[in-house]
Order: sequence, then C-alpha cells, then structure tokens
Amino acid sequence: MTDAVRRERCAEVAAAVMVLIPSILEGRGDPDKLANALPAVQRIQTVIDAGSAGIDDERYLAWLRVAPANIRALGDAVEAGDADAAFAAFRDPSGGLHLLSAGCEGCVGW
Repeated sequence: MTDAVRRERCAEVAAAVMVLIPSILEGRGDPDKLANALPAVQRIQTVIDAGSAGIDDERYLAWLRVAPANIRALGDAVEAGDADAAFAAFRDPSGGLHLLSAGCEGCVGW
C-alpha cells in the first residue's frame, strides 16, 4: 500500500514538472508563459498537502519536509513574474524538486 501512494504522488508531481520546467524557461522571455507555471505549482502543493500518510520511503519524506517552503518560494517567484527566482527555487540544493529524483526513483516520470 505505501508504495502505491508514493507512486501515485510521484506521478502527479512528474506531470506537473513537465509543465513547470518549460514554463519557467520560456518565461524568462515571456511573462505570460511564466504564468502558465502557476497551475503546476498548485498541483505540487496539492501533493504536499496530502502529507506523508501511507508513505515510508525516507527519501520522499526528506523532500516532503522541505517542500512547503520551497514550493512557496517557487510560487511567489512565478506570481511576481521572476523566472530567474523561480528557476533558482526549482533547483535549490537544499529543498528543490530535484530531491524527488531519489524519493520517486522507479516511479513513472522519474
């Protein structure tokens, strides 16, 4: 059961990231494209809000502990129209979404 929950949440974040990355990169030259990242940020927030119940993968849980602050910074940057700050939050070494590469290893999209 626990792996099924993790796999489902990882798939949801992976789908959001597939929208998020191009929106941030293209948003450097076009603020309207950066705004397209906001629904993806909200999808990731929904996964964060779902919490840790049913998940025991420590690597996923490590991401979940830092994710709220990171996704807040990412969302704030998108809302401010700052693609550089959004990208910095995305790849933040201590809290960025890259942490899910380990936490979602073996899941669809990762």
